[in-house]
Amino acid sequence: MPHLKDIPGETLAYLATTTAIAISQDFDLDDLAILSSFFGAIGSNLSIIAAQRGAQKGIIIDP
Repeated sequence: MPHLKDIPGETLAYLATTTAIAISQDFDLDDLAILSSFFGAIGSNLSIIAAQRGAQKGIIIDP
């Protein structure tokens, strides 16, 4: 299984954009606002986990 760090940034940006567009076509405004907050929370939590793992290994990660 490939690691996400091996995928070019442009490819990840394209994937994020096309996914957002696809999702937006199936939900109304209220649902999109909820999904936006939900995915934002996931991103924040992943940042906390990455920072903590980096700190435990002596690596400084600047989100």
